[in-house]
Amino acid sequence: LSEFRLSKMPKGKSLNLLFVGRYQQRKKIERLFQIAAELEYVQIRLVGPGMKNIKLPENLNITNRVEIFNGVRGEGLNQHFDWAHIVVNPGHLGLLVLNAARHNKAIVFDKRSDHAPEVEVAYNSHQPYIDFSNLREAKSFFNSLLGNTQALSSWANDLQLYAKKEYTIEHMVETHMNVFNIVSSGVKK
Repeated sequence: LSEFRLSKMPKGKSLNLLFVGRYQQRKKIERLFQIAAELEYVQIRLVGPGMKNIKLPENLNITNRVEIFNGVRGEGLNQHFDWAHIVVNPGHLGLLVLNAARHNKAIVFDKRSDHAPEVEVAYNSHQPYIDFSNLREAKSFFNSLLGNTQALSSWANDLQLYAKKEYTIEHMVETHMNVFNIVSSGVKK
């Protein structure tokens, strides 16, 4: 519980999108480049191991709005989450949803990709999901967010509250202890 924090909501006329994780094909990070090319107010940060291997498409003219950082851990991530309005996951979703919750940021994820079990945290906390392969849908969604800090804060708070309740070490220990007590007492349920 002590690892959860409140991060800042950035000011300004941009919409800052953050992706944190390893650079892998299944995460479909390249989908973000077309969004940045179409929406000039979008700024993107990609943070994680292997990100420096990404080659931005020269024909999209987005190099001044996409920042790439190699792997950062622990408190080093705070500055990136504080910079972001929303966390984006254009492909396979996994632990990033819990990192977003830890930093009190909403996350938007792809509704057409396969996901790890952590997707349940996003579903159960009512995080937005879109078809990142549908540029029109993605543009409409991000247009609706520009300056809409109320929606962003509401999603972020819902995600963090759900994660604090269901995905902490304290809750996991309590749940496991209950199972061990049931098994050791021989009671069937």
